Amino acid sequence: MRKLLLSGPAALALVLLLAALSAWPAQATDIESVTLDKRVPVSDTMDAYLAQLTISDTTYGGAYAPDPQNSLFAVLVYNYENHGSTPQTGHLNIAFLDDNGTWYPAVDPGTLSPVGPGQTSYRSTLEIAFPKDRKLVGYKFVKGFQETDFSLPYYMPSGSPTATPTSQPSASTGGSATPTPALPAGAAVLMLIIAGTALAGRRLIRR
Repeated sequence: MRKLLLSGPAALALVLLLAALSAWPAQATDIESVTLDKRVPVSDTMDAYLAQLTISDTTYGGAYAPDPQNSLFAVLVYNYENHGSTPQTGHLNIAFLDDNGTWYPAVDPGTLSPVGPGQTSYRSTLEIAFPKDRKLVGYKFVKGFQETDFSLPYYMPSGSPTATPTSQPSASTGGSATPTPALPAGAAVLMLIIAGTALAGRRLIRR
């Protein structure tokens, strides 16, 4: 009877593939999505439009939690709007406050490419992790030495929502977007290794 045995490189590719699948984050379950609909000035001629905040029980790939089983994850969805006459790069400095007085900073160091005059950037996300037994009650926008505070009433960790958005703004004026789970950097590198190893190990040894 003939058996098909994977060559060494192909067997290694299979092992790496299983490792990559185990590294992929679990599908996040959204607990609550809150429409923020806030514009904050990041410069004299550029605004950051804060569209919505989504609370999930699993990370979308943008935050580290020392104890993920006892953590929740808040994902801020936003974009930049350039009202000036020259291209600009957006920078955003936000911090969220829980009901225990703890602040959780979320900083966007800058867009990958400048936003053109009169244009709006693609949607971006910032994510923070916080203990499951806490609730977020506010956030602040930081610009230099100036801070602007906003309240954030939305839900209780017990699962009883107190604020649920009933309508969403259109994409042309900001609006909401569902965050997309991100592939961790390590998993992405691993997938590239798998692809190269699989190509090198396509030969099968027949017995």
